[in-house]
Amino acid sequence: MQKLSLREKSILAGLFLSKFDERGLKYLGFDNFTEAFNVIGFALEVKPASVKNYRDEFDPVFPNKRQGWHKREIRQYCKDIYNSFKDLDIRNFSNLLKEIIYENHELDVLMEQVAKKEDKESSFAKRLITGQAAEHYFKENYTKIDAFKNYQIEDTTKHGCGFDFKLHANNKEFRVVSYPYGTNTCYEKGIILDGWNPLNIIKALYVESSSDQVLFAVVVPETGCFLDKRQLKEKVDVSGDGYLFMAKDLPKNMSYGTCSPFIISEDLVQNGGRVRRIIFDTETLTMKKHDNALDDFSFGNNHRLSVQMNYYQCYKMLKQKYGNIVVANKEILTLSFKRKFIRKNGKIKINYEFNAINYRTANFINSIHGYGDVSVENDHVEELDLPEVLTANDKDRKTTRLNSSHTDISRMPSSA
Repeated sequence: MQKLSLREKSILAGLFLSKFDERGLKYLGFDNFTEAFNVIGFALEVKPASVKNYRDEFDPVFPNKRQGWHKREIRQYCKDIYNSFKDLDIRNFSNLLKEIIYENHELDVLMEQVAKKEDKESSFAKRLITGQAAEHYFKENYTKIDAFKNYQIEDTTKHGCGFDFKLHANNKEFRVVSYPYGTNTCYEKGIILDGWNPLNIIKALYVESSSDQVLFAVVVPETGCFLDKRQLKEKVDVSGDGYLFMAKDLPKNMSYGTCSPFIISEDLVQNGGRVRRIIFDTETLTMKKHDNALDDFSFGNNHRLSVQMNYYQCYKMLKQKYGNIVVANKEILTLSFKRKFIRKNGKIKINYEFNAINYRTANFINSIHGYGDVSVENDHVEELDLPEVLTANDKDRKTTRLNSSHTDISRMPSSA
């Protein structure tokens, strides 16, 4: 790409803000448009009003609430930028924009300068620094995870490929992605991944046995239903009158809302830790192996990093590392539902209420109804007692929206 002039950079910023609107603000870390105009203008050494005017120039082209400069034709030099960059998705566009605006990546200096000018801290600059810290955290810590020790890292942040790193070893390759803000649930992750199917976002539920206080990591996709606690107890062989509940203490390098199966050796029972088994669902493994699509696994404890690989590939990697600690000899995701069949005036109406759902059925439902408009109502019943971090910010939220317009399917927050 040829070097852009200062005016072209300002136009590009205006195009991004017009096209992606409030979603674009959130993706870059801005609280509002005023902050966006001020910080981008300050960084480019142009007037904030110039950035705003270029956003308004493109507003008639996009379906936002603003009219913009609708009474005049878009100027040719703005059309040229539009034609060159209009097809970029939000992730690649935001990466390009940040690279252009912050060529020297001196964000700490920018934060101080903006803070002095506005006489307050810049939440935008602080959040961008946090994003860089997330990438640095992965570089510094990925080799501490046993399963990744022999992998070589390749920095792809400037390749415009939609992810930040690649990990290579023995003809295997994984992707690593950092996010502009933290997430606590699979559905939040789906939104930030531009509408990924929740079935491709994997959660690791760490459950504790009341009989001996050991932990079991249950690794399953987000189907939309809680696990059946009674059947889960049978599958993980809890002895006697023992029962399962959400683990109070997690393995190292994890926190609620960002758990993963990527433990370290010290977490295992035989090494003085508490993890006895890492359990994968057999049906999901079979179908994921056939699909060979990417799945998203959280990494670390800052809620802003993911490792993307296939579910089956993850199982094989961990199985090779930990042997019998990693198991997949049972179907963890089960199917349990109630059905109401009504025939009236020559029409048939069938209602299903799922108490538990397996991967095959969830995949079938998503293929028919989609997974875009997700209705969440009174959804603070337990999934082995959900920790407060996954429900505290959800008390007033009734709907989570992904990128689709299909029929609503009941969902709930789960650890991503």
